[in-house]
Formats: sequence, C-alpha cells, structure tokens
Amino acid sequence: MAKELAKVTEEMELRVKLENFIGALSRQPSDKDIDKTPDGKAFTLPIDFVETTLDELFFGMWQTHSFSYNREFNELIGSIILEVKHPISGEWIKRTGAGGIIIMQDSGATLEQFNSTKKKNALDLSFPKLKAECLKNAAQSLGNIFGRNLNRKKKDSYQPIVKPQVERIKQLAQATDEKNN
Repeated sequence: MAKELAKVTEEMELRVKLENFIGALSRQPSDKDIDKTPDGKAFTLPIDFVETTLDELFFGMWQTHSFSYNREFNELIGSIILEVKHPISGEWIKRTGAGGIIIMQDSGATLEQFNSTKKKNALDLSFPKLKAECLKNAAQSLGNIFGRNLNRKKKDSYQPIVKPQVERIKQLAQATDEKNN
C-alpha cells in the first residue's frame, strides 16, 4: 500500500510541475514587450523577445529546422519547424510555424514590373524577416507568453486541474492527522 501511495504521490507531483510550467507559458507578455505591426492594425512581439523567452523557459534547449519558402508574385511564404525540449518531461516538442512577407519594390511599381523594379538587396532583407515571422508563429502555439492571444477577440485562460485536487487532498490529510492526534 505504501509503495502504491508513493507512486501516486510522485505522479501527482510531476503533474503539478507540468501544470506550473504550462502556467508560465500561459502568462501574458508584458505591455512593454508588445509592438504594433508596421501597418499599425495589429500587435506583435519582436523576434528578440521570442528568442530570449525561448532561451529563458527552455534553458536554451530549442532549435529550428526545415525552413522552406516559396515565392508567390511579390510575396515570400514559408514555414519552419521549432523544437523545444520540455524542461520537466525532457521530451522534445515540435511546432510548425508559417508566415508570409511582401518583397520590397519601388513605390508605384505594377506587378508586371516587379522583377525589374524590386529594391536592391530586397531578398537579403526579406529572408531573415520571413524566417523570424515563421519562428514567431511556431512559438505562439506554445502559449500566451509568445503572443498566442494577441489580436484575438475571444481569449481563454489556462485553468490547472491537478494542482487544486492535490491541495484538497493535502487539506484532507492534514485534517485527518489532526483528528487522529
């Protein structure tokens, strides 16, 4: 009986740790870290904030791979895979991110003129921006701290399930001990 109780206790403690980490991912980013998009119509987090937060929460144990892109007229669209090593479970978690950006071109240029009028070094600037947008999109799926709920009208909030149960069990155990003493 004692072994079974110890195993259940260990599992519950692991679940509480997992819930606490999800709670950290569910925090809203600070207002000072949120920027407006270039068109001013929405909000975004700078790539520096996203990468630094990945470093902080996952202790630098994250990586990207499989960055791919296509050019569609005057836009680049792409995707990337973000992998993070969960600091509690030790499992690698994969998230795919997608993004699109407009390739800079001369003001007033028509689509037919695009290849001859795009800005010098436009692709040198576009590819890093595309990669950053794809990474930011992948990170968003990890939690609110990465901007998951930015620009959404309806927002849900994370509610732990195990932790309140563990607290209730502890209270009952304490009450039983006090009653028996």
